[in-house]
Amino acid sequence: MFCLDGSIKGELLRAVSLKNADQRSLTHPAMQTLIHESYCTPTFSRAQKLAKEATIRVDDLRLLSLEYRSALRGTQSSLGDEDSELRETLNVYELIWSLAESIFINPHVSSIVVDVAMWSQVCLARTTYADEKYKNGIIEVAYFVLSGLFSSAAAFLESYATLTDDAAIAELSKLIANINIALLNDANTQIDFINQQKAVRDLCDSGRLWGKGEAEKIALIVSGDPSALKRISGLLDSWFELMPAYLMFLRPCATLSDLHEIVQECMKMHGSQNEGSVDEVMSTLFSLDSLRALQLICTSSPDWWLSAHLADLLYKCDPRTTTAHGVDARQFILIEYAKSLFAEPGMWRVAVDYLLECGEEGCENLALLIETMPIDNEKTAIALSGVCAKASLRQIASDVAKTMAYKLLREEHWGSALSWAMRSGDPSLTSMVADQIAGRCSPETVSTIGMLAHLSAEMVQSPSLLFLHKYHSFRNSLMEGAKGDAAALLVDLITSDFAPRKFRPVLFTDLIAILSYEDEIIVDKEATLNMIQYLNRNDAEQGFGVEQLEDENMDELSKKCDMLRYALLNNLANAIAN
Repeated sequence: MFCLDGSIKGELLRAVSLKNADQRSLTHPAMQTLIHESYCTPTFSRAQKLAKEATIRVDDLRLLSLEYRSALRGTQSSLGDEDSELRETLNVYELIWSLAESIFINPHVSSIVVDVAMWSQVCLARTTYADEKYKNGIIEVAYFVLSGLFSSAAAFLESYATLTDDAAIAELSKLIANINIALLNDANTQIDFINQQKAVRDLCDSGRLWGKGEAEKIALIVSGDPSALKRISGLLDSWFELMPAYLMFLRPCATLSDLHEIVQECMKMHGSQNEGSVDEVMSTLFSLDSLRALQLICTSSPDWWLSAHLADLLYKCDPRTTTAHGVDARQFILIEYAKSLFAEPGMWRVAVDYLLECGEEGCENLALLIETMPIDNEKTAIALSGVCAKASLRQIASDVAKTMAYKLLREEHWGSALSWAMRSGDPSLTSMVADQIAGRCSPETVSTIGMLAHLSAEMVQSPSLLFLHKYHSFRNSLMEGAKGDAAALLVDLITSDFAPRKFRPVLFTDLIAILSYEDEIIVDKEATLNMIQYLNRNDAEQGFGVEQLEDENMDELSKKCDMLRYALLNNLANAIAN
């Protein structure tokens, strides 16, 4: 266990100074498993669902708390010897969580004395091996008694009494075995517990235990002797480890409101004050100051896991436990926890739901955090888009789409770039991407961009996009054998004059090929005349923008025009003849 100077002390779980723990704990695989289990099991999300559907029941809260503690235990068990620091931190998390559960979440149909004793047995009871030496064995009995494990203490005393043929210790064993802490749960039977203590006191007063050393001290503790408890408190590392025994033997009828006073009495008896951050947390929890405890956990813990989930559960138990002057500490802590997750690779998806539980402020933080995220692939972008839709962050969703459109355009993933540009809802970006595709892609590449086939009239927002859509449709019609439809689309593409200059020779070549089919008139008389007029008009206007083509392509276009004119005249003659 850790002292303030960082040295190891004691066998019992000690109050670790959390501020000295590894600040990089979130990067540890075991800690990331704990984070995912808390969210995906799904303990946290189920807690939110239960709270929204109806008034959450105490049994639900206890079950949720148990699931969180189980996750902590599971994470601890997965750690190796080299992870002693993280294991110590998680031990303290469980210590704090279990006490908060005992004080704030349990319904207190039982006595708080019993609840604290149960907490002690879960988190503080020693399990070191007791050898055959009387001194070591009787110390083990003392630890059992201090945690309220009376049956274990009695069994050990009985064995020792049998070995030594000691009638007094045998009687002490029977008296301790009869002690039933459950009697404190009912005001009507609390006197029975006190009478059981009195029976042990009578044995001490009889003198039969004189000279029995440690056995007599144990009997005096059980009987409620303050001096005996003070003498044996040196076995304990901290004042709060004394609380269960103090409550059971000196204040068995104590209530919640008495705990703050008893904290001071235990500190005085143990001869210690709050020596570290965990000591302070335990003191504030015993004093019923949950808000102060959360503040201390936040400032001293190496991460936000404990404070976030504990604050959420305490809020669902009673909103007053996390609220002061109209300010909800739970919301602040959840946001900070989510921020810390966003800083870790692969953790942002977990963080989203925590932020969405924090209303408008959570959404504002989510928007800011998404803007800082590197978007390396479409999978991440799609996930972020879904988050933005869920949180109604339309502008952020548009920004994500724009980022992906530019990225994919640089990488020449033409279809995906166009898809993301259209998802952005920005017509100018869609037009720019369409211009880039039309200007940089070969006809064969354009024909492979599958999404062009699925564009509706409303989606075609620019001349370049309209050209790409029609050209893709033309190529598909041609491949499917619909020559008439393909020819009509091609004539429309040429005469509408919105095809990029580099495509004109290609379009002319395609039309020449269609006109060359033997014994088949694909382009009718009217369409043929329109094409001839179009060529003549462009000749008269020094047409087709040849000045925008490279010199070596000018002759090619001129030849294509002549060939097309010849093919059109041939087609016109055949159309008239037929």
